[in-house]
Amino acid sequence: MIVSMKEIFHYIFKWKFFILFSIIGCVLLSYLYVQQKQSYSANIIIQFEDASISEGLNPDGSTFDINEITSPTLILQTLEDLSLNESVDKIRSSLAIKSITPNYIEELQAAKTKDGEEYTYYPNQFIITYNDRRGAPQGELYDILDALINNYILYYNKTYINQAYITENNYSIENENYDYIEIADLLDNNIHDVMNNLNRLSDNSQNYRSPSTGYNFSDLHKKYNELATFDMPLIYSEIYEGQITKNREVLLKKYQHNKNNYTMQSNTNATQAESTLQVIQKFADANRDLPNAYNQADDSRNDDDLPVSKDQLEYGDTINDTTYDDLMDTYVEYAIGASNNKIDAAHCEEVIRIFSAEPSGVDTGKLLKSVTERIAYVQNKLQELNEIADKTMSDYNTYLASRHVTQLTGVQVVANVGFLLYAVLSFMLGLGGSTVFALSYEIFRKLRREEQEKALRAAESGEEASLAETEPQEPDPAAPAIPLEGAEDR
Repeated sequence: MIVSMKEIFHYIFKWKFFILFSIIGCVLLSYLYVQQKQSYSANIIIQFEDASISEGLNPDGSTFDINEITSPTLILQTLEDLSLNESVDKIRSSLAIKSITPNYIEELQAAKTKDGEEYTYYPNQFIITYNDRRGAPQGELYDILDALINNYILYYNKTYINQAYITENNYSIENENYDYIEIADLLDNNIHDVMNNLNRLSDNSQNYRSPSTGYNFSDLHKKYNELATFDMPLIYSEIYEGQITKNREVLLKKYQHNKNNYTMQSNTNATQAESTLQVIQKFADANRDLPNAYNQADDSRNDDDLPVSKDQLEYGDTINDTTYDDLMDTYVEYAIGASNNKIDAAHCEEVIRIFSAEPSGVDTGKLLKSVTERIAYVQNKLQELNEIADKTMSDYNTYLASRHVTQLTGVQVVANVGFLLYAVLSFMLGLGGSTVFALSYEIFRKLRREEQEKALRAAESGEEASLAETEPQEPDPAAPAIPLEGAEDR
């Protein structure tokens, strides 16, 4: 039996719908199989921009540890942000961190190792991978890893970077623990603390403007300065003028106590500053002949970061590894502390003097009402400004974070079991199996048909032969006559 190509294509075309449905069925079954075994992984690549990371240190000088990403605190915060009811240990065990080392570094390490030398490389690029349980939604994996990385970046900047912040003290005038002058002092201190912080931020980031509030740090400084320049002096003036107080005797005792404390602390700081100054002088004398930044004629490096020489310091002057600049910073800190405490003591003395004097003949009721209203206004205004400043600083911290930790890629979710391979295999299986079945079936039918036809032809040939034997044959006229037996005798 011979089957031509034309017949083969004819059979395939004849069974085209069966072949098509077989392919679709096989692909569908493979999809269901993959879904049963499927699991996903979310990954992201981050890079640390701080130069200290190449030395294995955080920006504040502490040891860098990338595994802080997997800390239970950050994972718990992430789960709370997403309102997920998952185990912290389960999330933690599903996280994997791998450093990225350039090829030339690996070659250099191999060469150093071959020569018997040790070479330490601190990477600044890492791949963070989160592998979840089988069948977990892709979106959930994305959200978990994205939230975890964002929380880590916030933690990194809050812990190791000098972030912008605001300390809010919103004291209520109904609080019996504070008198009016105390509330004024607290508000004034809060205003000046924020102004100092804004002034520092304005110097460091003059061109930054919050996209949410539209303010820069200089604009906010001016807003707070209005309270400090116009509103607070009026409050102090009216309190002093009418000697507005809730309890004169208690107030005088408090400020006398505060004055004594400030005076004592000022004297202590002044003594510490003087002691530090003496150590500085001894340090200069001990290192006078050494080449350093303060003796540049013999200093080729112009290096002012020389350690203190303890050889010529007296007993009791011993200090742990420090430098001349460290001593100067300490001296300035003590000196400023002594000055600030002295100013605070003077303020307490002024309050005591005013409230110890005989009351004047002013309308205290009217002044009390005015003081109360002005304090309430400043509190509300301060609350409003603090909210704006807090949002501005939050935007700034986000901007600041991008300068220290960069996400080189977004969070990518990939399937661990590739459906494409299974789809190709199932397609080939469906196509091949259904085609072989169709051709086999048609060829079998053709074979049976041919056998039936052959049998039919054989049967027809047999019948013809039987008929030929039973029918009488007419003599051939041309054949010679055969005499009958016994004819010659007659």
